[in-house]
Amino acid sequence: MGTTTPPAPVTVPPWTNASELLPRGVATDFVGLIEQTSVVLRLGRVLRMSEAMEMIPLIAFMPQAEWVNPAYGGRKPASQIQWTSAQIQAEEVACTVPVPRAWIMDAHFDVEGQVERALASAIAYAIDEAVLFGTNAPASFPVGGVMAFADPVTGTDALDAISNGFADIEGKGIVPDGIGAGAAIGAVLRAAYLDANESPSVAPRNTLWGVPIEQSVVFQGAAAEAIVGGWQYLAIGIREDVTFGLSDDGVLLDSTGAILASAFQDNVRLVKVYARIGAAIGQPALATPGAQAPQKPFAAVTWTATEPAAPAP
Repeated sequence: MGTTTPPAPVTVPPWTNASELLPRGVATDFVGLIEQTSVVLRLGRVLRMSEAMEMIPLIAFMPQAEWVNPAYGGRKPASQIQWTSAQIQAEEVACTVPVPRAWIMDAHFDVEGQVERALASAIAYAIDEAVLFGTNAPASFPVGGVMAFADPVTGTDALDAISNGFADIEGKGIVPDGIGAGAAIGAVLRAAYLDANESPSVAPRNTLWGVPIEQSVVFQGAAAEAIVGGWQYLAIGIREDVTFGLSDDGVLLDSTGAILASAFQDNVRLVKVYARIGAAIGQPALATPGAQAPQKPFAAVTWTATEPAAPAP
């Protein structure tokens, strides 16, 4: 008798009754929670994507104007303009957690609201890691993240280093429009306020030389204390189908297929959120007519190891 191949094991979908599509207003609120925590969503150019993949046009060759000679009747000089494009593709980022139903029913605070905010923070952290530093990023994201499109810049102290970052960007004809930074920039802002004889009771504004500053814990231990740049060249695409699912009888599996929680058996509510995010970075031509070489629109600023040395005795 011939042998028969046993049927493949059946995997029970972990979401047999959930995965509801959020109403548009609720989805917008949840995207807002993510944007409140994510540096790249607050500084970059956020697009609402209508398709899973879109192209962003960029000028790759600046047209060059010339004076007409002779002034009357002379042939008008010819130039050209070339376009290139950056592809942005939506990728899924997700998080799923079990929440004990007893907490939801008995707690005297908004447990589900806290879970929503925690999930939004987790999504925002993953986005910032991937887009800024290329950490665990999908293949369609810019390789190496924003840091791969940034010139390394230092200075004699923090303000000098950031100023040098501005100069690096401005030298390419790009107007800096934002600073992404970690917690260390708080000391810089306080020192600047004290130097300006501002009252310590007044919180420093999150701006430096008129440019907004956005902070994130993702910079902790990173290769730069701050990133100065033309953030208009960072495009972040968000699909509108942000999903927030709840299940009271689903099964939560890990990446190997092992069961982590059974909502029905363990009396937990399974909560998941996933969003579809894409990223692309444009490299503009030098803002000089006739220029074609793509420019890095960011500067990665460090100052920890570049504080001024103590004067010699």
